[in-house]
Amino acid sequence: MKIILASTSPYRAQQLRDLGLRFTAVAPQFDEDAYKAQSPRPSPKILAKRLAYEKAMSVARTLSRAPEAVVIGADQLVSMTGQILGKPGSHKKAMRMLAKMQGRSHNLITSVCVVYVTRGKITAQQHVDIVKIKMRQLTRRQISHYVRRDRPYDCAGGYRFEKGGLALVERMTLRDPSSLIGLPIIELTRILSKLYDLEKIL
Repeated sequence: MKIILASTSPYRAQQLRDLGLRFTAVAPQFDEDAYKAQSPRPSPKILAKRLAYEKAMSVARTLSRAPEAVVIGADQLVSMTGQILGKPGSHKKAMRMLAKMQGRSHNLITSVCVVYVTRGKITAQQHVDIVKIKMRQLTRRQISHYVRRDRPYDCAGGYRFEKGGLALVERMTLRDPSSLIGLPIIELTRILSKLYDLEKIL
């Protein structure tokens, strides 16, 4: 069984390695920014779901002749009062984003799409995990210290839970802690176990 992670995220790759899966990571051939620029824009939950699907399908379509393969796509975004907060890309933007979020609540939305390819037939299963997060009250100095340390410029919302981002949080409500990193492993393993015996690929 060939397993492909349609992502270049080292954190998602590590999650699969920690699960014991043997896989190959491939960059999805999908213009995420162009897709997001389309109008009208769907709800944050639907957008995350569509992005994960398109990423996985961009790889799965190249495997149409594969005897059997699984492609895992994922997306993660932050939504606050319906507004999507993307990746800040710079120190200044990360500072501004976290200053806006401090003391307030937002949703961290993580979507996963598992595409099963077998002899030209393609089927997909999806799941969306939503974590409700309340940020602590933070001073500008605290925010600046965090951003300099973790440099979360490529992370939705401007924080990185793989490092010290949890120090910014007052409380959170979640079903699957692994979704904080980028892949909801509990649901992912449930989907994979419906396709085949996990013991054969662990």
